[in-house]
Amino acid sequence: MAGENTVTINASVPDCSNGIQKNIVITVNPTSTPSVENGVVCKQGVITLKATGAMQNGSYRWYESQAATEAIAGQQTETLITPLLTTSKTYYVSIVNSSGCEGAQTPVTATVIQYNDVAITEEAGLMSSNYSEGNQWYLNGEVIAGATSQTLRAEASGIYKVEVKVGPCSTSAELSMAITSN
Repeated sequence: MAGENTVTINASVPDCSNGIQKNIVITVNPTSTPSVENGVVCKQGVITLKATGAMQNGSYRWYESQAATEAIAGQQTETLITPLLTTSKTYYVSIVNSSGCEGAQTPVTATVIQYNDVAITEEAGLMSSNYSEGNQWYLNGEVIAGATSQTLRAEASGIYKVEVKVGPCSTSAELSMAITSN
């Protein structure tokens, strides 16, 4: 049990009626469960995962999977910097108290958001995004108010851009249009 525990040792000595009694106090530090901060990257990348909650003189152990019996070598701080990831992966972290006792493992997710890049096609002045939703159109770097549909008719010459947000990620494409009068 965490906290102070008292153990009493009684020893008897032959030909001595008093014997010896000694109390020993053993302090057991509690283990705790870390609070975690998941990480996100767009398409691929290195992700920093974080854990907090270790008591003074405590440390962390990071694991590749819940079934792993060996912690990731050299990873005993509150952050884990993943290798380059192209798919999402769940790691696990635990807190080790100052006595060397390890608490429960907590999952920490490194999320890789995959998506297709937006592309613009054009036919007779009608521009189309390959995304059916989430579009925002621009002309020469300025937002075109209300231009959020999949298609947009070019009404003036300039650089048209469409931007699409995919969660915290975004993708954009540009197309130069020259409008001439007939």
